[in-house]
Amino acid sequence: MPQSSSKKQPAGWYTGRPRLRLSLYYARNAQHRTQLPMPDSAPRDLALDSRALAKAYAAGHSDKVLEMLHDWLAIYGGPSLLHPLSQHQQRAVNQGVESLVYYLTRPDLRFGKRAVRRLLKQHPVLTNVIALSDYRSSDHWLRNLLQRGGSMRIPAMLLHNARNGLAGDRATYFDLDADLASEWYGQYFFGVPGFASSIAQENLREHLTFWDERMQLPMSVSNGYMRSTYIDPTLDRVFKGNFNRLAQRVLGKVKIRNRPRGNRIGVITARWAPTHPTYKNRFPLFAALTDAFDLSLIHVGPKRDDLETSIFSSVHRVWLENGRFQSDFLFDNDLDILFFPDVGMSSESRYLSNMRFAPVQITTNSHPVSTFGSQIDYFLTGIESEEALERAPTHYSERLVLIPGIGTLPIKPSYLPQRKQARQNPLLIGCAWGALKFNHAHLQLLKTIADSSPVPVRYRFLPTLNRNSNYYLPFRHDLETILGGERVELFPSQSYERYMDCLAECALALDSFPFGGNTSIIDCLSLRIPIVTRKGWQFYNLAGPVLLERFGLGELNAESDAAFVRIALRLIADSEWRQRLMAPISRALVSQQMEATTDVDAFRKAMHYLIGHKAKSGKRAPLVFD
Repeated sequence: MPQSSSKKQPAGWYTGRPRLRLSLYYARNAQHRTQLPMPDSAPRDLALDSRALAKAYAAGHSDKVLEMLHDWLAIYGGPSLLHPLSQHQQRAVNQGVESLVYYLTRPDLRFGKRAVRRLLKQHPVLTNVIALSDYRSSDHWLRNLLQRGGSMRIPAMLLHNARNGLAGDRATYFDLDADLASEWYGQYFFGVPGFASSIAQENLREHLTFWDERMQLPMSVSNGYMRSTYIDPTLDRVFKGNFNRLAQRVLGKVKIRNRPRGNRIGVITARWAPTHPTYKNRFPLFAALTDAFDLSLIHVGPKRDDLETSIFSSVHRVWLENGRFQSDFLFDNDLDILFFPDVGMSSESRYLSNMRFAPVQITTNSHPVSTFGSQIDYFLTGIESEEALERAPTHYSERLVLIPGIGTLPIKPSYLPQRKQARQNPLLIGCAWGALKFNHAHLQLLKTIADSSPVPVRYRFLPTLNRNSNYYLPFRHDLETILGGERVELFPSQSYERYMDCLAECALALDSFPFGGNTSIIDCLSLRIPIVTRKGWQFYNLAGPVLLERFGLGELNAESDAAFVRIALRLIADSEWRQRLMAPISRALVSQQMEATTDVDAFRKAMHYLIGHKAKSGKRAPLVFD
């Protein structure tokens, strides 16, 4: 493998030493880490076979070179490394990154389209491998490649990611090849699991607003759909509007036959399993329809063994095969209503929601964000979970259907560990946030709280984090850069039981913002853990505060960032207040209040009405059922 030296290197080669020794960084912070509540991935050989690579390049086998680079990245695409890299591993990562950049920037390397596409599918992995290296970002190489232009736009596209401190001209990638550029555009969204890095978040904001009319429709283009609201809730309608128009143009030619029966409702989701919030928040409502309607579950995606199908008369599937949707039912169906409980949470739902399968198509607040222009007619939510009814329609492209309460009826937790004495030194604060709910501004509030706290605190983060693509160490580094290594515990993707065990050890909890929690609020209340929320403007940052008010805990709802910090600091300092707040909260009260969060009869009335009323264009006033 080429080695750095004083000898002049070809253009594109970096001879400088890394600015930051990550291995030293991790070593300094290792003392603050507790044992992860999970096994680390099996030891792997992280090295790139530089001799074989040099031999293939010398022989002019460009496809072989690109294949070897892809296969090396695939090693890192497996289970994430969860512990600091050893010196040997750090050296292997650094040398691998150097070799990859060296060969990608050779002017005589021929880029076959199939090989480039395979590498682009590893783009999130490459982003994290570079972040694992001592280089931290590809800025130096990207700057050089952008200056050279021409054929160097392909390696520039491969190295251009959300962690870059400089911007490239996205349109030039479409000038080169719109098909490959579309794949890159979608994969770019997956470079980081959350938005702790201010650089990454700002880059992703810019990425959301970019759209090229030459955009193609590979599955990856939808990657920005769900993430858009978390990146910036003011920009999600921009991205979704562009995506929906493209999807409808491409999918509008698909033939669909529908013969409504009169009482048939289909529920289409990839997540109808007892451990998932979609099921937990919807099961009691759909169960209440079985006496009057014939319900069918349409499972999206790969087969799974944990589907809960007791309320359905039939179960069907939709899946992708060779880039096309296949189904044993959906494209020739007898549905009156097709209910999408969680549009956006699966890539398939983002495309299917842009097709017309039934006279009436509904979504709801399992993923509480509008589709902003799909083929969904109605959005069902709760009266209490909207800031002001006269302004609520501005948050949705669908016509609102409002029922009393918050629009969900969650099932109580299936596992409740014995509440343990909270750890006091440092005081443990739970943050049961999904990975996408992390953002730089809210983490800065956590830093302010920790800096101002009268006692040492440590944050226990419990995100669902993809164990592949090696997100863990770069994401942890982002958190520790803001908060400090001694204040961070990151326990990703626990089993439900282990997640509840970890949460039960916390003295208090803090909610995320602007996308807050719902099921996680119930988990904290069930464990009698006080949680501070930040009140917002629609379901995703109002449902939690509404739940607290129902439990008589409204004083834990913050109306501003300053109030969020103030309430958190009081909870930290005043253990008697924490105990007094939670003393009335019993498991019986949790069950009682959960049953009262939504009016089941009103939900049933709404379904009876909607089954015969397709939404009419121009009708925007909410339909209210009480």
